[in-house]
Parts: sequence; C-alpha cells; structure tokens
Amino acid sequence: MAERGVGETAERARWKRLALIFGICGAIGFVPGFFIGYTDVDSLFDESTDWPAWLSIGMTLLLIGTAVIGGLLAQRSYDEHQRLLIYKTIAFAASLYFFSYPAWFFLWKGGFLPEPMHGALFGIFYAGFILGFIYYRFKS
Repeated sequence: MAERGVGETAERARWKRLALIFGICGAIGFVPGFFIGYTDVDSLFDESTDWPAWLSIGMTLLLIGTAVIGGLLAQRSYDEHQRLLIYKTIAFAASLYFFSYPAWFFLWKGGFLPEPMHGALFGIFYAGFILGFIYYRFKS
C-alpha cells in the first residue's frame, strides 16, 4: 500500500478534527436533551406546561454556547470551498425563513391560514438548509 503524502495526512487530520468537534457538540446537546425527554415525556410538548426558569435559561445558554464555540472551532478547519458552500447554504435557508414567515403572517391576518407555528417555520429553515446544502454540494 502506498504511503500517504503530506497533504493527504493533513486532510485526514482535518476531517478527524471536524468529526471530533461535531461529535462533542452533538453529545453536549444529546445528554441533556435525552434526560429532559426521558423525565418530561408527558409534558414536553404540552403548551400549558412551562419548564422551570433554570432549565429554559440553561438550555438556551448551552445551545448558544455550543453553537458559537463549536462553530468557531470548526471554522478553523474549513477550506475556502467548504466555507463558501456553508455561506451559500445558510443564505438559502435564511431566505426561505425570511420570505415564509411574513407570507404566512399576512395570510393568517387575512384569515387564510392558522397562526404561524414556530415549529413549522423552524422545520422550513432546516429543510432549506439541507436542500441548499445538497444542491450546492452536488451542483456541477
């Protein structure tokens, strides 16, 4: 088997570093998410039940902290092509959200649709993110 060159070794190390960063960020979100889902299974999505303030604040800080720190650490491992791909993907997903929310709001005010559901809008953003990534990644 041929030995790896310097560039191949650096690329492999870069991908391992990214996998480690994303794995740690995923674990940081999975552990409390699993615990909350396991203990609050009956009232997790019940709109009449509020979470304790410490839990809401803690989960918000955990999400923002993990996303910011993980994003900054991962950003150091991206090359220019990957960085451009991510910028285009985020712009596409944000455009879907930017146009879908006001349109839904206007149609709701006109009596055509139910009140805008934040979960559905969140899903639209992530579907746009996935579709945008697939399009830009495999576009010739």
